[in-house]
Amino acid sequence: LPAAPVITSSEAINGQVVLTFSPATTTDTAWTITGYYAQCLADEQSVFQNDTAMDIPDEGSVVSPLTVSGVPFVNSAGLNIEVNITHPRTRHLTLTLKSPGGISAILWDEATGDGENLVGSFPTSLEPAESLDAFDGLSFNGFWQLTVADGLATQTGTLNSWGITVRDKVIGTSETSPITLTGLTNYHTYSCTVAANTGLGIGPASDAVLVLPIDPDLIFSNSFEDK
Repeated sequence: LPAAPVITSSEAINGQVVLTFSPATTTDTAWTITGYYAQCLADEQSVFQNDTAMDIPDEGSVVSPLTVSGVPFVNSAGLNIEVNITHPRTRHLTLTLKSPGGISAILWDEATGDGENLVGSFPTSLEPAESLDAFDGLSFNGFWQLTVADGLATQTGTLNSWGITVRDKVIGTSETSPITLTGLTNYHTYSCTVAANTGLGIGPASDAVLVLPIDPDLIFSNSFEDK
């Protein structure tokens, strides 16, 4: 693996941050560095939960709604989808998440194995069948739906609860230092990292730095009024 880059400075202002970093290094030709990938993830998070239990019929499906509102961020990423499902055969199940704009992603697709119950969070403790990147760039706010389908006979279950945790995530790429990321929300704290893009994927990330973008026009206006 390549050695991780090191962020040496950060400048955040008016919805953007410039990350300056020392380059990653590697001696392995399989890990040839082709560029750099930066990510800023908001420390603030919003949690929405639907605790209404619904029976999952044999060879049928249920659709559970969840309204997300008041999220201040302008980017849609950093999603975690928590599920709590009681079922004797999780390989019978298919879970599909649908966004307010109609974009869908399969979270669980009749995965192999004979395990029971499905409890955890996509994409942290549970691996989604399709990437949640499908929701990047969309609005968080609106009417979400989780569909749980049972595709095989003889077993029933219960969708006990599910929820969405959202954190603003902004990404950027560059062949060299620095990397400029835009679209951050002013006056919200972000944890930012930089990692190398290689022939085998994204390498180890740098230690995170905290940034707080501000609106310089607002600061100037308030200073002028104080005088």
